[in-house]
Amino acid sequence: KKKTYFLKNIRYFNSILIKAHYDAALINEEIKNTKQNSIFYSFWMNDWALSLSVLKRKQQIQSFVFRCGGFDIYDERHAGNYLPFRYIIYKYTKAIFPNSNDGANYIKTKTKFTKKIKTQYWGTKDEGKNNLSPNALFTIVSCSRIIPLKRINLIIEILRNITTEINWFHFGGGIDELNIREHATELPANIHYTFKGNVSNQEIISLYKTTPVNLFITTSETESLPMSIQEAISFGIPIIATNVGGIHEIVNNRTGILIEKNFDSKKVAEQIEVFITSNKNQEEFRNGVRNFWKENFDAEKVYTEFYKILTEE
Repeated sequence: KKKTYFLKNIRYFNSILIKAHYDAALINEEIKNTKQNSIFYSFWMNDWALSLSVLKRKQQIQSFVFRCGGFDIYDERHAGNYLPFRYIIYKYTKAIFPNSNDGANYIKTKTKFTKKIKTQYWGTKDEGKNNLSPNALFTIVSCSRIIPLKRINLIIEILRNITTEINWFHFGGGIDELNIREHATELPANIHYTFKGNVSNQEIISLYKTTPVNLFITTSETESLPMSIQEAISFGIPIIATNVGGIHEIVNNRTGILIEKNFDSKKVAEQIEVFITSNKNQEEFRNGVRNFWKENFDAEKVYTEFYKILTEE
């Protein structure tokens, strides 16, 4: 059923394949003296994974593996609902490491190479804990590109229905930024907001280290298992997030509040108002949030385990 789309875009797909062969030749030249006992690894299922599959098909490398996280898993995130060259990449790779169980289950519906699929969570560094201050204004942070998929407009709709005085910081920019900034001017006077734009990751970490943050929010239409949420819970910051993709694997009763994908903004605003005076906005709960991160997403733990998997196979 994807043939029509493929044929209409055959020049584009040919260009991808030609580039993959070209890059494979460059890689082969670079590594020709260091192939023995080497691990070939792509962080995404993208052009580089395709280049590695070319090398494997030509028997110029023994094997390769790749991770995948979101845009490189779900067809729906691509024009024509189509991911090209997935079959050849899946055929020649040794292992496929999606970053969520939801992603793994999705891939299993798209390929016969299901035995190669092994969930491996990403992880974040321990940068310390975000501590509350009794005199600080209740603060919410969001962090994502400003594109339709992320539905930042719905965060604004939620905040419009909150009567408590709140600070809102958003990190990230994108094609919808001007519209979102204009939309935010409609927020009531009790909502103070700052659009930080595209900044370095270190600037986000710096805010978590220096500014008390009560809640992290995401209202995405679809997700895999966001690194932004992992970073937030590493600081002990509770989450409120839409129950899409793999988010339920990180947002639960121990870490925050799951809301339905097609939520009612007024009801979510009420949930945040309740959260403000609940035990989830206390240090004891936040310590539990951080403990959940240590158990599941601490980089030192998960990448050590991942390294063992790669070197023992």
